[in-house]
Amino acid sequence: RFRLPRSCDSSFKSLTGQVRYFCMVDVERLWEQTNRTVAHFNVTRPVDLNLICDVSHSVNISETLYDRFFPFEKGEIRLNVNLSKTGYVPGEEIIVNAEIRNNS
Repeated sequence: RFRLPRSCDSSFKSLTGQVRYFCMVDVERLWEQTNRTVAHFNVTRPVDLNLICDVSHSVNISETLYDRFFPFEKGEIRLNVNLSKTGYVPGEEIIVNAEIRNNS
């Protein structure tokens, strides 16, 4: 049995980097070839969202796209997306409110 330090970061993988964990064991026996076994495992570090200040704030993102075909201007398409907060825990439902206005 081996305890991981509390300072271990959670496992993740992205295009820009990764944090991965593995355990490697070499079994050596007299007069036999050494056997090596590698096992990868994930670490999920508990996060208390109450200790992170801005996760309870809502976020609103708006974007406007212009539908144009030179020399005519046809209109615009507006997108508005809202989340009630920015911090979520695994398994929690994320409700996304979105409004699209097509004025083209």
